[in-house]
Amino acid sequence: MILHLFPLQACMQSTGMSGDVTSRMESITSSENTGETNEIQSFVPLDSDFQFEVAKDEIDALCQSFQSLKVSCENRELILSCNTSEVIKSARDEIKNLINSVEVRTIEFSKVQADFLTSKESKYISDKLFGDLPEGKVILDIPRGFRLYALSTNLLDQAEAVLKNHLLHVSIKIKADEKEIVSSEPWKELLDKLMCKKDIKICFHDNNDDLIVSIVGFTEEVKKAKKECEDFLYQRKTVKEKLFLEDPILIENIDDLLKWFNLGEIPANVQISKATGQTVTLVGPRVEVEKTTFVLQKLKKKNVDILCINKYGATHYFNNQGKTLLDDTQKKFGCRVYLCDTENKAEGIQKADELGAKDRKDSNKKEVRKHASDNKETHKDGTSSSSQKEKNLVETQRPVLQLMLSFGNLENKKAKAMVASLLSTKPDLEAMNVTKGIKNKAGNKFSHLFSAVFGCQSSLQSGQHFPMEITGKSYSLDCDYVIFISCQTWNGPDGSSCKALKKGLSETLEYCQTKNLQSVAMSVIGPGKMLQYPPEAAARIIGEVVQSFVQRVPNTCVKKIELVIPTENESLYYVCRETLLEMNLDDRISLCNEDGVIFHKISFGESSEVKIGNLSLALTYNDITKESTEAIVNSTNFSHWNKNTVAHAIFTAAGQHIIGAAQQGASREKVVMTVAGNLKCKYIMHCNCKQDIANISVLVKEIIIKCESVGLRSVAIPAIGTGECQFNAKTVAHDMIDSISTLSRTRNLTSLTAVRLVTFRPSIYYIFYSELKKLSRPVQDSSWNPLELLTLRLKDPWIPDNDAIKDLPTLQQPLQPPTTKLVIVTDQKAKVNEIKSFLERGFQNEVKYRKEQIEQPLLKTFSLEEIEMLFSVLNDQIEVGMILDRLKNYIFIEGSEKDVVDVTMKVHTNLSAIMTARLEMATKERAGLLVQWGYSDGKTSKPFTINVSQLLEDNYQARKSNVTINLENGEKTLVDLRAMKAVIEATKQKLTVIRRDLEAD
Repeated sequence: MILHLFPLQACMQSTGMSGDVTSRMESITSSENTGETNEIQSFVPLDSDFQFEVAKDEIDALCQSFQSLKVSCENRELILSCNTSEVIKSARDEIKNLINSVEVRTIEFSKVQADFLTSKESKYISDKLFGDLPEGKVILDIPRGFRLYALSTNLLDQAEAVLKNHLLHVSIKIKADEKEIVSSEPWKELLDKLMCKKDIKICFHDNNDDLIVSIVGFTEEVKKAKKECEDFLYQRKTVKEKLFLEDPILIENIDDLLKWFNLGEIPANVQISKATGQTVTLVGPRVEVEKTTFVLQKLKKKNVDILCINKYGATHYFNNQGKTLLDDTQKKFGCRVYLCDTENKAEGIQKADELGAKDRKDSNKKEVRKHASDNKETHKDGTSSSSQKEKNLVETQRPVLQLMLSFGNLENKKAKAMVASLLSTKPDLEAMNVTKGIKNKAGNKFSHLFSAVFGCQSSLQSGQHFPMEITGKSYSLDCDYVIFISCQTWNGPDGSSCKALKKGLSETLEYCQTKNLQSVAMSVIGPGKMLQYPPEAAARIIGEVVQSFVQRVPNTCVKKIELVIPTENESLYYVCRETLLEMNLDDRISLCNEDGVIFHKISFGESSEVKIGNLSLALTYNDITKESTEAIVNSTNFSHWNKNTVAHAIFTAAGQHIIGAAQQGASREKVVMTVAGNLKCKYIMHCNCKQDIANISVLVKEIIIKCESVGLRSVAIPAIGTGECQFNAKTVAHDMIDSISTLSRTRNLTSLTAVRLVTFRPSIYYIFYSELKKLSRPVQDSSWNPLELLTLRLKDPWIPDNDAIKDLPTLQQPLQPPTTKLVIVTDQKAKVNEIKSFLERGFQNEVKYRKEQIEQPLLKTFSLEEIEMLFSVLNDQIEVGMILDRLKNYIFIEGSEKDVVDVTMKVHTNLSAIMTARLEMATKERAGLLVQWGYSDGKTSKPFTINVSQLLEDNYQARKSNVTINLENGEKTLVDLRAMKAVIEATKQKLTVIRRDLEAD
């Protein structure tokens, strides 16, 4: 039967007991069956089953004192079972005290830690973290709000410290340029492996353009996972490392040598610098770069030696029938032999079927051999893919876009799209010269259209582009679209103005691409009074945008971008040209002039020279501190100078003591003369333009007069004021050259014979050059004095004399037989001499030599041009030596038999051409000498220059109709020889053309 007893709480009160634990009603269960024992149970509700778990050892020990007492826990209840109520009553109070002694503490976790713990079981976490605590058991109740249970506050403190030390949350930032790494299969495999671990949790989230990888869990496991991730990213992060291979031959033939010596594959990209020829740059994931470095280090250990053969025809032999000898050598000695020309440019010597196209095509390795100086790539395996490795193909690229510089006005150009700037703070066609020109050319109808688009806006957001379609409408503009870009005034290279202009230009080109516009004409946006961009900055922005566009859209429909520069702004033209040349634009971009002639970089040391009386005036692109004239000029303010100035360069090179000497004389003289210190010259002339361009002429005259007075024969002068003072380079060039020219013509210079104008920037050189050219034009008489014109003709004969070679009895090319270099690469250093002997014997046994001589009685009268024509036969075939003996009138040719026969035939052909040309020139000279061409504007008549007159006479005799010439002021003019009329291209002024017979006059 079942007896229900009074509540445990009442019992506790009746016995004077109190506590936090309240009991359910007790029940005594007994059985009527004979032999069975009555069982009594008492229930105690718990806050958590884990209260019992942490006190279980103590409760079990207590149960040892009460026979037949059983204690269990289910569903947050403590169940006491026994066959006697006395035992239950006695044990209950003690057990209740034990339960009440259990300490509880709620722990706060971050959201990430809480998410991790919630995914785990309380018992697993507790055993993992607190199983080793010696003082007792601690349990973390996860489902009921992260409560810690323990028998003492000390244990709770220890457990909380364990949680703090053994739970860790870390983050790894994956930058935007590394996202390609984490999209790879190896990364995904790594994450799958890590996520299988119970003791960590991994999640991801974006932070702007970056990706954040969060790892949370047990400290040691988190640290291990983080290290694995970071090691993975570190090994696969793209890096650049330079490797010095010592010998250029190893670099130029990397592929061939790796395969020949079976050294292994190189997975990283290899960039070859033309500048050094001995260093490669390895680019790619770090693990690939390290592997490539290991392979190339093995290549570096190979022995490289050179065999030089100083015989005519040796290079030709080894390029042709001698390949068999090279093949035999390579097979016999297991080495590699390369033939170098005189510039040491190596060519791999190999059979046509060996390491050829088939091996390349079948190879699975894809890699880049890129020259850093020109950024040119060539496809080797003919495949393509979207992945990074498969992008690294070698590809021969043709220019796909012409970036053209031209003079003129934008509104007069022809293109599919015309691009100009608008002032963002004042979107008005009258605000800038370029938009004013478009407005005047396009007419009122265009102005109305512009007003309809922009009339309500007093300002625009800079960087926006505004296309206006005018196809098929009468706006007098030869284009389909006019595109305006809103721009703001320059606020520095890192300011918002540059970013806005780049955005506007980039979006404009993208728009032209979407509209399939093949040609774009645009002004050089930025330089000018309104926007105030430095010309170099404006040109660089355009170059960067065009380069980026071509790289994004390699097959763009835009084939021509014409940068239009006002005719009067010659300085801007040269600045743009040289800035763009320095940028080493993509090979798919052809930088050229309006005739399509590709620009080339000026060489350091390039110069031009004119004679003004007895004075030689030379212009050079050079470092003035390297000049060897007797004196150089230093432009300085005597107190301070920036690093990139002429003063800094000269004072630094000359020495500190020169500065003091110059400063001492600055108060007494306009031009202070000191010794040159460590420089090549003897003296330095220091002068100060005082930030006033008007002082340039005065200073130059002072310098020339001082040189003359102290007996100097030569002086080098920089482009004064074009650096830190930022004077207009064209004005400076005119003032300096005009001052020198005037002094030379008006003063009797007996000592000074040479003045060199030294420019250190290519753009300044060309501006000075255009001024210098004006001095080389003949001075034209404004009258038609036949005697004076004929005298001028006789003083300036059409055919040049041969003064340059009259003192040279013998001319030879080449001066010595060309050196043929065979580069041997082997891993057997002891056999190098044996390999050389084998090659030398083979060459001597197979090559036959011959000498030939040709007699030409007029050889001593040949001009330099005619002699160059004879030697030109060696341009295609330099495997022979040629000597011109002008005293004996013989031409000697020496070399291999086949080459000598070929060259001899070509020399005979050129001799015949020279004699024919001499006969024609004599006839032409006689006719041209007595004829003078000129022009009349209706008021006065003037003769053309000698060269132009001769050009017109040649075309007149050839019965040609039209010819384009330049007047003495440089104006391009179209001449109609049938109508005897001419039109100046720029002004459209009409002229009458005159042909006069000087003999008759």
